[in-house]
Amino acid sequence: MRRYKIRTLLRQLFRRQFCYQIILVGFLGVATSSFADSLTYANKLIRVTNASKSFEAIAEQQINLILRTYRGIVRKSTGADLPMDIRDLIRECYRSEYSWEKFERGFATILAQRLDENELKNLIDFHTAKSIPPAQIPVFKESIEKAGSIHADSIDYMILNSDNCIEKDAQWIRAYLRQVNASFE
Repeated sequence: MRRYKIRTLLRQLFRRQFCYQIILVGFLGVATSSFADSLTYANKLIRVTNASKSFEAIAEQQINLILRTYRGIVRKSTGADLPMDIRDLIRECYRSEYSWEKFERGFATILAQRLDENELKNLIDFHTAKSIPPAQIPVFKESIEKAGSIHADSIDYMILNSDNCIEKDAQWIRAYLRQVNASFE
């Protein structure tokens, strides 16, 4: 019963939260007349916003939060800290599964599908400190309003295209807990 509660809690806490935090890097989306051109602009928007750096910084913060939580759970259960080798395995799983390179193409595609070329150009101009002509402000506002659907699509994309580190984490932690419990018997 206790194992089920911890497992369920961890699964609920981390999977969605991890994806939500990573997506908050400022993407805005795409619906195109020429998909190839829109994809080019989407990639440029990703570059000018330095999305890769933001993505990886947020991913690293989430990994540290996950490790702190796991360490707290283990410390509370056993009085001992989670060993560094297990922390390294967990950290590597998340770094691998949530690396920028794994998602960059999909994020660009989502942007290219949700925003038209004009919207993408406006966002690029905005992020490169160029002004947006007054006539383009309504278009800019419309593209901003698409952020929620782009965010949701991006989260879905990440979930569908990443392995479940939580299951692996749970296996490594349970093995450690069995080892600790065996040494007390």
